[in-house]
Amino acid sequence: MQFKIGDRVRFLNEKGEGFISGFVNKTTVNVRIEEGFDIPYAIDQLVTIFDQNTKIEKSGPVVQPEPVSAPSIREFIPANTEFSRGVYLLFIPESDRNMLESPLQLTIMNYTEYDVLYSLSVKRSGGYVTISSGDISAGKNNNMLLISRSELERFMNLKVDLIYYHNATHEPIPPASEMLHIKPVRFYKENNFVKNPFVQKRAFVSMVAGLSDQAGWDDVEFDPVQLERAMKQKNFSGSVKASKPHHLNDPEFEVDLHIEELVESFAGMNNAQILETQLKHCKRELEKAIDSNAKKITFIHGVGIGRLKQEIHNLLKSYDRIRFHDAPYAKYGFGATEVVLR
Repeated sequence: MQFKIGDRVRFLNEKGEGFISGFVNKTTVNVRIEEGFDIPYAIDQLVTIFDQNTKIEKSGPVVQPEPVSAPSIREFIPANTEFSRGVYLLFIPESDRNMLESPLQLTIMNYTEYDVLYSLSVKRSGGYVTISSGDISAGKNNNMLLISRSELERFMNLKVDLIYYHNATHEPIPPASEMLHIKPVRFYKENNFVKNPFVQKRAFVSMVAGLSDQAGWDDVEFDPVQLERAMKQKNFSGSVKASKPHHLNDPEFEVDLHIEELVESFAGMNNAQILETQLKHCKRELEKAIDSNAKKITFIHGVGIGRLKQEIHNLLKSYDRIRFHDAPYAKYGFGATEVVLR
């Protein structure tokens, strides 16, 4: 019987199989078994399962394993002023006065409206070792460990695994698994430690995995009763103040875009009409703020399924010389966008 390198074979007189990885001599070949070892076998002690050249199955169907690509490793880059929905890792200096020498508190932040199961692993010789795992509620963080500067290099290769869930009806979010590499030199640059909406101290902050604001909303249909109820639930925490009156010389505007704040009654309005009314009001208030040289305007849009927020962001992208991000979580939950006018 003729064999070729790559042919899959089964052992004639014992359990097991593998593929031909090389030839020892005319009567003996090396067979690579599942554990990755090459074992010499006499040719007359092997039966072909799959011929590499002819692609003919000799003894029943065999499922060829798909090639598995090595997982990609992403560089851990510090965020600056953009903090959109997602899960973040924070390295928080224990001392604000000596940030470049102080031990660092490693913290995971769940900046989403979902609860999250997580595990954090660090690379060691031979693989990854899990150093922290747990459950983080929406909008909460968890301090995992305090790292001294002398130990810092041992934590430069991390793996984070995330599972999102929600007790209420929700759009499914696929699990995330990220492998991260951090350059130690980044911890010795003071401008990499920034103010952030998560903790009071400046921190080295980077997103592990983000959520798409528009995920799933194109296929959603609303029930009018549910829509009205959702509109009245103004944000994630359930309490957003109504828009305060403002004057043209106010440095900061706050605009509530919930439909019941804009019209006397929205009974009979369909989804498209409601969205159009909200966006027109958003644009009008934005241009009013620009014309009056205001410094900042905050649009309160609520959480919902994210469509209004996405449309607002699309509108904001059409303007030059402005930047925008999620408004402070402590005040608005996930239900507002802050626009800085430059």
